[in-house]
Amino acid sequence: MHLQPAFSVETKKGATWEHRICQTHTTNMEYRNKLVLAPMVRVGTLPFRLLAAQYGADITYSEEIIYHRMLKCDHQINELIGSTDFVEKGTKNVVFRTCDEEKDTVVFQIGTSNALRALATAQLVQVNCVFCFPFYTEVDM
Repeated sequence: MHLQPAFSVETKKGATWEHRICQTHTTNMEYRNKLVLAPMVRVGTLPFRLLAAQYGADITYSEEIIYHRMLKCDHQINELIGSTDFVEKGTKNVVFRTCDEEKDTVVFQIGTSNALRALATAQLVQVNCVFCFPFYTEVDM
C-alpha cells in the first residue's frame, strides 16, 4: 500500500492552523451519520478501539503520538496476535499497534507543528487520516 496524501489547510485566529492529511488511494472517511469514538488520552489502544467497534463505533481514534516517537520506531509484524506493531528501537516498547480489522476505521493522531514531519510519520504508518492539532503550531516540536 502506497500513501498518497492530500493536504488542506484551514486558517484559524492568525497563526493557529490545522493540517489534514488523508490517503487519496482509498475511500476518504465519511463522518456523516457515523458513531465515532472520540480521541481520549491513554485510552485509544488497539484492544479498546476493537472493543468500541464491536459495540458499534464506525470510526475510532488512536492515542495522540508525538511524531518523533514514531520516527524512532521499527515496523514489526506480530504473528502471535495478528497485529502490526511500531516498536521503539532498542526496546520492546510498542508505541502504536494496529491490525487489518481496523484498517478502514482507525484515525491515527500525530502531534506535530510541521506538515512535513506529519507526512514522514504518515508514510511510515500508512494511515487513513492524520491530524496536526492547532496547539502544536504555537510551539516548535
